[in-house]
Amino acid sequence: MIRHKGPVIAVVVLAALVSGGWFLQRQTEPEGSVYQQARLFDDVLAHVADYYVDSLDERQLYQMAIDGMLDQLGDPYSVFLKPDDFRQLSEATTGNYSGLGIQIDVRDGWITVVAPLPDTPAERAGVLTGDRIVQLDGRSTEGWKQDQAVKELRGPAGTTAELLIRRSGVDKPITYKLTRATIHIRSVDPRITMMLNDRVGYIALSPVSENSTREVAQAIDTLSKQGMKSLIFDLRNNPGGLLDQGVAVSDLFLDPGKEIVATRGRAPGSSHEFDDKNPQQWPRLPIVVIVNGGTASAAEIISGALQDHDRAVLVGTPTFGKGLVQS
Repeated sequence: MIRHKGPVIAVVVLAALVSGGWFLQRQTEPEGSVYQQARLFDDVLAHVADYYVDSLDERQLYQMAIDGMLDQLGDPYSVFLKPDDFRQLSEATTGNYSGLGIQIDVRDGWITVVAPLPDTPAERAGVLTGDRIVQLDGRSTEGWKQDQAVKELRGPAGTTAELLIRRSGVDKPITYKLTRATIHIRSVDPRITMMLNDRVGYIALSPVSENSTREVAQAIDTLSKQGMKSLIFDLRNNPGGLLDQGVAVSDLFLDPGKEIVATRGRAPGSSHEFDDKNPQQWPRLPIVVIVNGGTASAAEIISGALQDHDRAVLVGTPTFGKGLVQS
C-alpha cells in the first residue's frame, strides 16, 4: 500500500495546481469590460458545476449567485423574492387571499383554531375558537407544522375542503364542508375597534395595506357616532406596508400643505416629497398614538407625521427605525 501513495499524492497535487492555477490566472487578468466579467462569471460557474465535489444543478448555482450578490450589499431589505415569498408579500399588502378564513396555531401537535375571521366561510359555517382540526380532506393533521397547515387550508376560490373537528365538550367529531372564497384581512380589526369609556375610542392599525385609509376613516366615523371625543390610535407591532397608504392615512389628520414624508434615491425619479392634500376630517379630535419597537416603515411615517405637526401625542417606546422605501 505504501508504494502506491506517492503517485496518488502526485495526482491530487497536480489536480489542485491545475484548478488553483486556473482561478489564479483569471484573478491576475485585468478587469476589462462588463462583458468580460460576465464571461468570467459563466466560466467560474461552469467550472464549479463540472468539478465541485458535490453535484450541483446550474439553476441552483445561479440562485446562489443571486443570493450572494444581494447579501454582499449588506442591506437586509434588498432581496430576491421567490414565487412563494412574492405571494406572501402580495397577501400582506393587499390583505387578500383565497381560503377558509381561519386563524390557526399548532397546540399539542394539532392544528387549533385561534379565531375564525369575520364574514368568512369558516365563521358562517360555525367554526369556533379552540376547535381542533384533526383531519383535512380525510388526511390526519397530527404533527403538521403551521406553514404546511396554512398552505393546505388555502386554495383557489370555489374549491372545497372537508374539515373534521374535535370540540371541547362535544363527544363526537364534527364535519364541516366548506367552499374556499377570497378573504380580505382588514388592517383595522372591527372586533377590537371599541369605546373604552363614554368618551375615548380605540383603533388598532396593522399592517398598512391597500384599504387602510378607508378602514381607518370608517372606524373613526363609527366611533364618533357612538360619542367618541378623543382617540387612542394603536400602531404597536405594525410592520408597515404600502408607502402611498402611509401617506394617505396621515392625510386624514393633517392640514393641506403639511409635509408628510420625503424620499431620496439615486435613480432618476426616485426622490419625492409627499404633502397633505385634503383638509383633515376630524380637526377637533385629540389623538394619542401608541408605538413600540415593532412599529416600522409606513407606520413610522404616520406616527412621525402626526408628531412633527403636533397633531398627536406619541406614547410608548422607540420605534423600529426603518427609513427605507422598496419598490
